[in-house]
Amino acid sequence: YWRDWSSDVCSSDLADSLLAATGCRFVANIAAAGAGGVAAGGAIGAGSALGGVAPQTTVTRSLFRSNRAIAGPGGVAFGGACAGTEGSLEIASATFTSNLASAPAGAPGGVACGGAIAIGRPAADRGDQPASLVIRASTVSRNSAEGARAVGGGIFAGSLAPGATPTVRIVASRVTRNSPDDIAVEPA
Repeated sequence: YWRDWSSDVCSSDLADSLLAATGCRFVANIAAAGAGGVAAGGAIGAGSALGGVAPQTTVTRSLFRSNRAIAGPGGVAFGGACAGTEGSLEIASATFTSNLASAPAGAPGGVACGGAIAIGRPAADRGDQPASLVIRASTVSRNSAEGARAVGGGIFAGSLAPGATPTVRIVASRVTRNSPDDIAVEPA
């Protein structure tokens, strides 16, 4: 809870949560989860623990390098650098390189989605608002998803549980040389 005394606005007055990052460097951050857990967004995990509150996340002129989302056996690694489970994630003039979503290949049920960016639902108990992703004038290159089931080495948009499929718009951006694929879109 915060209050801006000069304008008489409180955080509790806000309908949606907002995260804005401009000119930032996100390097070597880690989101980790144990067995059966969800590791979302090594650098930025945009979702709501409150349910019904749709976060708005905006990233501009920022660098994401060597961030990791690492899940334990049977878990889900969702977005090595950025993950959005509901609300909007807008990215402009950003660079994503060498980020990783990793779930153990030898463990049953482990899933790695979006080496750089993942948007959607990683699990049934995550959020109730649809998610959207807009990427403009950005580079997503040399990122990877690794695991027994690995999708969207660069970008993953979809749902691993029932719910609204996210919307995605990629404009004037370069998405290339990601492993196992550049972009994966999967319905619920």
